[in-house]
Amino acid sequence: DHTAVLGDTVGRIAYEKAGIIKPDGDAILYMPQSPETIEAMQRVARGQNARLYPADGNNLRVLESSLSGSRLLWRDLPLFLPFAGEHQVRNAAAVLKTIEVLRGKGFAVSDEAVQNGFARAFIPARMEFFPGSPPVLLDGGHNPACAQALAAVVRQYFDGKTVAAVLGILAEKDSHRVLEILAPYFEAVFAVAPDSPRALPAEELAR
Repeated sequence: DHTAVLGDTVGRIAYEKAGIIKPDGDAILYMPQSPETIEAMQRVARGQNARLYPADGNNLRVLESSLSGSRLLWRDLPLFLPFAGEHQVRNAAAVLKTIEVLRGKGFAVSDEAVQNGFARAFIPARMEFFPGSPPVLLDGGHNPACAQALAAVVRQYFDGKTVAAVLGILAEKDSHRVLEILAPYFEAVFAVAPDSPRALPAEELAR
């Protein structure tokens, strides 16, 4: 997204994103990342005399997963993550690395607070699952990376089932790439226009 502003290479975009790193600060890096992303982040962190912590998830295990979420074990602490998808487990690893760093700086973040925070987390329309007949998975992702995450969830949990998509995209988004990623996983795609002046017309999306 926003390549007109951020640049057209992964390294350049990573360098611009790394502008959030503050002098003498601490930064948590979602993993995995490409080598050029890691190099750009490390370069900016060194220039800011900041510490960069990759969220490698070494202390995190997935015990069980479903469309309703995942049961995790962080060190010896059981957690419930109410989101579907492997990408959300990696997001959780970044959160838990942040908590480790905060604890190391003297912040009192209790195990109970971590458990409650995870269990109560809610992001509407991001892999939001509505069980029923038929079951519905509502996702507001809007770029190829989000499409990859959605495709992975559909592949994991709906393999062998007949699945249809109701899909609307904004005109400035990479609709060709999103469709290229998602189309193989659906028996039918119903094109619609989002309620936005920036919407791609349904007829154009269908073509």
